[in-house]
Amino acid sequence: MSTASGLERELQCPASAVLSPVIRESREDAERGHELHTFCRSVIAGTPRELALAAISNPQWRETAEHIDFAILCGGVLRIRAEVAYRLNTETDEVMELGLNLNRRYPSRAAHEIDGTNDFEGYLPSGMPVVVDIKTGWLLVTACHLNPQMRFHARALMLKLDVEKVMARIAYVAVDGQIGFDTHIFTRLELDVFGDELVARRARIERANEMLRTTGRVEVHANPAWCRWCPAKDGCPKFTTLARAMLPELRETHERWGKLTDEQKATAYLMAVEAKDLADRIVESMKEIARTDPIDLPGNKVLRDTGAGVRIVNAERSLRRRRVA
Repeated sequence: MSTASGLERELQCPASAVLSPVIRESREDAERGHELHTFCRSVIAGTPRELALAAISNPQWRETAEHIDFAILCGGVLRIRAEVAYRLNTETDEVMELGLNLNRRYPSRAAHEIDGTNDFEGYLPSGMPVVVDIKTGWLLVTACHLNPQMRFHARALMLKLDVEKVMARIAYVAVDGQIGFDTHIFTRLELDVFGDELVARRARIERANEMLRTTGRVEVHANPAWCRWCPAKDGCPKFTTLARAMLPELRETHERWGKLTDEQKATAYLMAVEAKDLADRIVESMKEIARTDPIDLPGNKVLRDTGAGVRIVNAERSLRRRRVA
């Protein structure tokens, strides 16, 4: 089972929880997000701003951090705590606080338990609890009132504090440090319904696991919103199909580039970004296989470990003759 950050994917595509995951090293955008989150957490927790800034490795990321106004980011929130981790038992609705600043290193959990860490939490002057998630990426996420991650954090606070309402905020931090909010006040009814969805999610995952075990097949539901960072993406049956389907459209777009409107170009850009991500994942997945089992390619080529990395090289002469024969 995944954590709060993977709930949207598992609710929409239960099979993603049973396909073999592939854990990759962080890419630049993930590293950027991690460093900016660490900066915000450090400042909120009381670290002098200059010391927190000095810990950011990239000058451009540091410039973004320099312009973050914490009076806006934390505006109206009192008794703030940063990076609070919770465990939610979906069978009993019990909530356990696991600690602060665990860096997502959670203890072992059962299938009916979900762990998650908010960016910071506190209270409004009225006494209403509030939880905030900071987003530093380039794309918008699912709206706050529908966002499973935000619903998890709000439900954890609601159950822990036994309150009727919880405010949730998604704080978008732009490159220039400007902050925009997507805010929603969750009611107990909304979050009780979400609790039912979490129980149903587990049952759907168990059915997907049984189908994979007995038939070797799974039914997946692909969508960029939850597929982009899926750890099971390389094992997904729709993954390579989607990559192949995008290629002709991108080629046609490239040929017509001068005739496209700015809006069409923007759409094409987002598609190209996704296609690049898909292509990179396919390449890395094939390289991983080729490290121990060379892969024959068309044109008498082979993908194999050369000792200086996995590369495409000419097939051995004996192999070429054998293929011709």
